[in-house]
Amino acid sequence: ASTEPGRELLIPAGEEAGFLAPLPVTALPMEADMTRRLRLLGIDTLGQLASLPVSVMSNQFGVQGYVIRQLAAGRDNQPIVPYVPKVSEHAIRHLDSATSDRPTLEAILSDIAEELASCLYSKASMGRELELTVRLDGGAVRQHRITLRQPVAMSGHLAEIYCQLLARMQITVGVIQLEAQVADLVPAVGKQLDLFIHEAGQERLLRNALRDVMGRYGADCFQWITLADPEARLPGRRFKLRRADEI
Repeated sequence: ASTEPGRELLIPAGEEAGFLAPLPVTALPMEADMTRRLRLLGIDTLGQLASLPVSVMSNQFGVQGYVIRQLAAGRDNQPIVPYVPKVSEHAIRHLDSATSDRPTLEAILSDIAEELASCLYSKASMGRELELTVRLDGGAVRQHRITLRQPVAMSGHLAEIYCQLLARMQITVGVIQLEAQVADLVPAVGKQLDLFIHEAGQERLLRNALRDVMGRYGADCFQWITLADPEARLPGRRFKLRRADEI
C-alpha cells in the first residue's frame, strides 16, 4: 500500500513491520556498499532484513547495521524533526525587450541588489546563499548559485556577486527576465570599521556602506574625515571634514 504525495496513510500500531516487509532494502537510508552486501546475502526486502537477528546485523555492519535492522522492523526512536524551509528574499525584473548588453544587465542587477538590501535591512538580516536566475528569449533558463563563507547584506556586495554570477553564464541571446534570491538568512552583525583606511579593499567596503546609509538618511548627515596636518597643535587643524557625497 502507498499514498500520493501530500496525503496521509495511517498504519495501526503494531502493524508497521508488516507494512514495510514488501518494500526493497533501498527504501532505507544506507550506503551503497551495505546494499550490495545485503543482496549478496540474498536480502532484497525489508521483511527479509527484519527477520535477521539483531546480533547478525551488528556483527556485520556495526552500529549502522543495528539501526537499519530496527528501521526495517518499524522501530524508530528518533524524534520527528519538522521541516523548516529556508527564509529567503527575492526580486524579479521583467525586461521590456530582450537584451544581451552587459552594462544594461549589470545596471538592472544593481537595482535588484538595492531592493534586496532594503528588505534585509528591514529584517536586520544578512544572507549566505545567493542565486541568480536568467530567462532568455526563447524560453531557455540559466541559473547559478553561490554559498558565501561570510553573510552579506549591503547592496554593493550583493550587486558585485550577482554580476559575477552573470559573468559565469554563457548568454548568446537576449535576456527577458532577471531573478535574484538571497537565502540562508542570519541575524545581522555590526562590524566597526577603521577610522583611517589605507587598503583599497577596505576603502571600497566603507564607501559601499556609506552609499547605503546616505541613500536612507541623506548626504547632509555624513562627513568624510581626512588627515590634514598631523603635527598641528590644535586638534581642529589636524583633520579636515568634507561632505560624504563630495568624495
